[in-house]
Parts: sequence; C-alpha cells; structure tokens
Amino acid sequence: MDKIPVGFFKVVNKIKNRPYYKRKIPGGYPCNHLGNRWLGINANRAYVDTYGIHGNNNESSIFKRN
Repeated sequence: MDKIPVGFFKVVNKIKNRPYYKRKIPGGYPCNHLGNRWLGINANRAYVDTYGIHGNNNESSIFKRN
C-alpha cells in the first residue's frame, strides 16, 4: 500500500464516479472502492488524480485502513 502524503494540499479536481484504474473497475459500479465522489489533491507533484479524498462503498470500513 502506498504511503499517505503528509502536508497541506489543494483540491485540484472533483470527479463524480471516478474509475478505479488500478483494478480496472468503472466508475459507478457497486464494487468500486472509491465510492461515487473523488477530490483530487496536489500531493507530491503527482498527476491530479493520483492522490485524493474519496467516498466509500462500504460503511463498515470507514476509519479503517484497507
């Protein structure tokens, strides 16, 4: 699992139903772990959809590391 970036970041994009590229899961699918909202942040000078704050498709996993 990637390390979580530390610092202050700006939201650089907002995406509804973002695909989960790593596992090739289309946006909006119930098995998409990112939920239906994505806020991309400018962490580590990465591409604008590499790091983000996102929704969730499983309420019982909130506040737990996957």
